[in-house]
Formats: sequence, C-alpha cells, structure tokens
Amino acid sequence: MKKLIYLFIFLICVSIVHANFESVSVEGYVLDIDGNPITDGRVMVDDRTGDYKEYEVAEDGKFIIDSIPVLDEGVNILFEKECTKGASYSVTWSDQFNKLQLDHYVLDDPKAGQVIPDEERFKFFTEPHIDLGNVELYPSSPGHIDSDEPVTVSYFQESKLGNEDFGGSGVGLAKKDQITTGAILYGYKTKVMLENVDGKEWMYELTSNERCNAVRITKRGDKITHELCDAPWCQPLSGWQKFTRWLSGLF
Repeated sequence: MKKLIYLFIFLICVSIVHANFESVSVEGYVLDIDGNPITDGRVMVDDRTGDYKEYEVAEDGKFIIDSIPVLDEGVNILFEKECTKGASYSVTWSDQFNKLQLDHYVLDDPKAGQVIPDEERFKFFTEPHIDLGNVELYPSSPGHIDSDEPVTVSYFQESKLGNEDFGGSGVGLAKKDQITTGAILYGYKTKVMLENVDGKEWMYELTSNERCNAVRITKRGDKITHELCDAPWCQPLSGWQKFTRWLSGLF
C-alpha cells in the first residue's frame, strides 16, 4: 500500500514539473529540398518581447536553441533564407493535454481542409526539449509586377495533391510596381490575380522551374506576360520603358 502511495505522489510531482517548466531547448537541421545543409540561413526566435534572437547554423545545418520561454500565447521559431519560402514553428503550453504543444505550417498540406482532432493536429512533448529533425526550406522566387495601371496582386499555388489552392501572399495596396518575396514556388503552378482600383480582375498562370531568379509579370491593357530575370531581383525599368508603359495606359 505504501508503495502505491509513493508511486502516486511521484506521478503527481512529475506532472507538476512538466506543467511548470519555464523554458525549453530546441534543435534540428536546416536543409534544402535535396537534403543539403543550409548554413547561410537565419534561425530566429520571437518570444513576444518585440525582439528577435538569432541563432547560428553549423556547417552540417545543425542548429541549437538553448532556451526559449514557455508562454501561453506561444513562441515562434522562424527559419529564413533568400530564395526560399522559409518555415515557422510555434511552441506553447497546452493546458488541455498538460504537455508542450508544437504547431507547424505544412506546405501543400495533405490534410488541408480536413477536420483533425487536436491530439493529431499538433505534436506534444513531455520533456523540456524538442528535436525538430530536418527543417526543409522550399525554393521560391520573388514576383515583380510591372503594370500600366495601379493594381493589387495575390499569388496562389495550385496543390499537387488535388487540394484547394494554397498561399495567398501578395500586396493589398494598388501600385504599378511591386515586389513580393517568396511568391512563386519552384515547380508549382502559380496563379497571379491582379485587380485595379475599379475592381476589374485579371488571372494569369505560370510555372517556374527556377529556384531563385525573380519573375517579372508585365500587364499592358488586358495582355499579361512574364519573363525570367537573371538574378533574385529584376532590373528597374528605364525612363523610356516607363514612358511607353504610361503611353499604353492611355488606351
């Protein structure tokens, strides 16, 4: 009987410790889609204080975050690199499950649109350490809009799994020239929606097999075309190009 009582007390104490640890360590590897380590990326932690703390990535892609706070509103871990979509994770405490809860945005999620119970939707941990394994950063290109009239732009990717389109990045301010980083994903059909100030819409589709170089989408009247730039950005329009664009907008 005493052994059962001691065991019961021990389990309570363990539960209290798990429910009250104030920080957690995180580790993993940052890789590209071919499995190669990404050493020049950025690993940052947003602990809701307004500051981002950055952590180094080793030559093999390994990163170690020695301590982040466990907050009810969650702490975000962000992974960034030029020419990639990036990745993000959220670590919080689940009162419902009395465990650490890990959430992660999945690109082209096979479970998109499904109603999934929380115990399956999230990953849970009972120790103050999380191993993310391989964090894969998917290649992407910036989208450059060159329009003869001010337009807003939205980018959507067509799912390769038959799900609904995903993405939705863009610029809500109508402008003739605008740049959206990470707008066009490598190998995915991208749908570009333009809308002018009068509410007229244009839809244009393209697929880029480049992993970094920017794509310029040009609108002249109702005609839309695209071209691949030779760098992660497109050269600004010359004065003559801007003049001819202005001229075409008159008709």
